[in-house]
Amino acid sequence: MDDKLVQKREPDVHRLDGINGSMAERRTNPDRRRNHLRAFTTQFVKPRRNNESRRETDTHGFHVDFHEPRLMLVVVATLSLCIVDVYATLVLLQQGGKELNPIMRKLIEADVWLFFVFKYVITAAGLFVLLSYKNFRVYKNFSGLHSLYSVLIVYVFLVIYEIRLLVLALG
Repeated sequence: MDDKLVQKREPDVHRLDGINGSMAERRTNPDRRRNHLRAFTTQFVKPRRNNESRRETDTHGFHVDFHEPRLMLVVVATLSLCIVDVYATLVLLQQGGKELNPIMRKLIEADVWLFFVFKYVITAAGLFVLLSYKNFRVYKNFSGLHSLYSVLIVYVFLVIYEIRLLVLALG
């Protein structure tokens, strides 16, 4: 028995030329992956993964390259409500209200802009994660998509509650 390992190299099937198997480039078009801007913009025009799993074994969920416009509307609406929440919180604090979240209270005391940026970035990052995992199950039949809609609903009720508090405080 020989102690030397023999490495067998498989031929590059993308570069085989015809019957004799000599190495030659058969592609006529340039490699589309070299143009990064074109590859980036192509995903919006002709995405490869819309709402289908590539493998039948992906029963737990799958990622997609393209999201439906309604989901972008959900994300934009949630981020807009986040901004309204920040504004309403600051107005309520000027009217004598108290921030109940101790982390946010410290940020407001340190710097109002830091509070705004922190809250917005945390919300945007959370929405990004939920959007990325929209096709994954979180619990039984509750998916990331359901979580995305749940965050929007929570923000709607939060802003309605704050508007009611503002009406009571100012009126």
